Amino acid sequence: QKKQRLAWNDSQVASTTRAILLLLLLVRLVLRRRVASISLLHRRKSSRKCRKIFSAWLKKRTAVNLKLNPTILRSERLDPTLLFSVLEALGWKWTSRRGVIKHPATVIRSNRWIPRNLSVERHSSCMPAQRPAQRWVLLVLDALNRLRTSYVKETPFIESQSLGRLLGCKLLLKLENLQLSGCFKVRGVTNKLLSTDKNDLAKGIITVSGGNHGIATAIVANQLGIKATVIIPKTAPVSSRSFVKESGSNLVEVDSSEEAFETVKEFPECTFIHPYDDEEIISGHGSIGLEMINKASNLTDVIVSIGGGGLISGLCAAIKEKNPHIRIWGVETKGAEAMSAALAQGKPVTVDITSICSTLGAPIVTTRTLDCVKKYVEDIIVVSDEDALNGIQIFAHREKIWTEPAAGCLFSATNDILQRIDGSPTIALVICGGNFSIQDYHKYSHLLKHQ
Repeated sequence: QKKQRLAWNDSQVASTTRAILLLLLLVRLVLRRRVASISLLHRRKSSRKCRKIFSAWLKKRTAVNLKLNPTILRSERLDPTLLFSVLEALGWKWTSRRGVIKHPATVIRSNRWIPRNLSVERHSSCMPAQRPAQRWVLLVLDALNRLRTSYVKETPFIESQSLGRLLGCKLLLKLENLQLSGCFKVRGVTNKLLSTDKNDLAKGIITVSGGNHGIATAIVANQLGIKATVIIPKTAPVSSRSFVKESGSNLVEVDSSEEAFETVKEFPECTFIHPYDDEEIISGHGSIGLEMINKASNLTDVIVSIGGGGLISGLCAAIKEKNPHIRIWGVETKGAEAMSAALAQGKPVTVDITSICSTLGAPIVTTRTLDCVKKYVEDIIVVSDEDALNGIQIFAHREKIWTEPAAGCLFSATNDILQRIDGSPTIALVICGGNFSIQDYHKYSHLLKHQ
């Protein structure tokens, strides 16, 4: 009878087993939640410390005073993977008590645990700390961080389905014509003036422009309370010259672009701001490239017009170092072929400007921009002034956006480029500006054959 009382039937064994399993499952869930909360706490503390180390290291070890904002680092506008890639290319590795970390950026982006004692040390056999390509990337990142704290805005980057169907590809438009001053130039000018010594700015600034750079300089100088002198050739659009006057800058009109650069010598007391041959100017323009590749990961081609080469050099610095597979194409108009002439001669040469695209009317490129185009740009397409005016019509009709000839020429060039590439490309056009009045358009409308 005692043995019978101790014996369990099958239903009792099953119910007891279920109870034990449920209890074990409950304990496991509680422990997992506790561990997860502890891990999250470590992760947050480690991320802050990690960013603090990177900021201090960059400020101390590089020639660029890069002020990293944790909010920008966490945002989509600044990809931390690019920062780590650049630093690793400079010859640095990342260590902790647990050993070498392969790539801390992937840890941050995937929200995995980061060692609290993260530190950096240099390889015994490493690459030079000042490789030009990586240095340009750091300059562009510095410029993007500086521009985000100013009044320069991130312009729309949209897909044009209408033009895409017309051309037979996926087409994206970076609308810099909606930027402050109506063109991209305000990026480089703002970056330059915000990074220039105040004593130099107090003397006043002077610059040369075909229109857009002068407008941007006048606006930014007015915002910062700086006295500015802008030298513009008479071939520039009337609207551009009027805007410079309205902004309170001193306007000096000359007959040609070559004479404009010579006139600068008459103002030795002023600080000269070169329109395209300047590191801060180029890196400021490069911020466009970072905005584009952060929004379109499947980008295959970028098409941009060329004047002196500052814009395309900045785009190359930003885009090619992050994704070398993206092709960059340049576009010039007949009568404003300074870069094509320099490539043909192997050195910068002076050309006569006869094109109506005054904003592309740089009489000569520089060694800096020429070297960049040689290294990164696939080819330069030269189109006619008529093609540029037709492009203005097409953009206005299809996308309801108003451009200037320097942007209108991109459409015709895209047709030529599509004949050279295979597959299903995703092409981005940089609509560099829209400072071209209706009066200016009618002035040159006789160039259109159908009229």
